[in-house]
Amino acid sequence: YIPYANDFRNALNAASAAAVLSFEVYRHRR
Repeated sequence: YIPYANDFRNALNAASAAAVLSFEVYRHRR
């Protein structure tokens, strides 16, 4: 069990979710 790998995956998921969310907002606002 590697906590760092788990935290890295969680951060990656959060970053990708934020990117998708901001992309959707940008696409709808255009």
